[in-house]
Amino acid sequence: MSSQKESGRAEINGNQIHYEEYGEGTPLVFIHGAFNTCDMWRPQIERLSRRNRLIVYDLPGHGRSGPTRGRFSMDNLARDLDALLGHLEVASAVVCGFSLGGCVAQEYAWRHPAKLRGLIVSDSIGGSLAGPARGLARSAVRLSTPFVSRRRMLGLAGFATSAMQKDVQEYFMRVAGENLKRMSKREILEIATSLIDFRGRDLSRFDKPALIIAGAREPRRILKEARRLVARIPAATLEVIEDAQHGPNRENPAAFNAAIGRLLERAEAVDLPAAS
Repeated sequence: MSSQKESGRAEINGNQIHYEEYGEGTPLVFIHGAFNTCDMWRPQIERLSRRNRLIVYDLPGHGRSGPTRGRFSMDNLARDLDALLGHLEVASAVVCGFSLGGCVAQEYAWRHPAKLRGLIVSDSIGGSLAGPARGLARSAVRLSTPFVSRRRMLGLAGFATSAMQKDVQEYFMRVAGENLKRMSKREILEIATSLIDFRGRDLSRFDKPALIIAGAREPRRILKEARRLVARIPAATLEVIEDAQHGPNRENPAAFNAAIGRLLERAEAVDLPAAS
């Protein structure tokens, strides 16, 4: 088992952010998805921290972090990540984001490409799934959220992840239920609208190694998004994880970790510009 190097709370842009550090070596940062926590990355912490410095954290409003101050949006989440890495004195890192965290990782890569050695996006999107109907979807979510119970929201999440391995789905549902109980309806609404409003970023000039991951049992639309991301990022490769849906890091951790290991080998060969 990997020993924890450090954990704590940092005040980041007005938010109290819980973070944990493990191991030594090239920094590898993991960003969880909506209604999850950094604990989702335990299979990666146990394995990958043997040769890398792993940093995991809870997004605002999630897990052991404090309530969201300000607006929950991709640009603010990318600013939080940058400030957290500054707090931890990390000059460059490989960043891996899952689902909503994958959108944050893309936003960060667009804003701070020089601070990345590599980019990993798992089971995420390259732009709003609402497409041209973004405005309509946003209005529908805004009007319905105050009246939809948290139990109903959890049920919808369970339906969307029905192809997951049962034990992994049970884990995600339990954690999502705990997060939904503590979140305000405003936070829940802003999480949903952050995904609807996400327009993707132009990463056609991102020249660092990139890895796009998707579970083989993901809906066709998510697999299409994965292929679209690969086509838009010059040095990107695609890894489809067998026996997995929307949680390949836990459903098939051996394949997931092996794919990240290959990306890390490429990323660690990157020559970074000297600090000025």
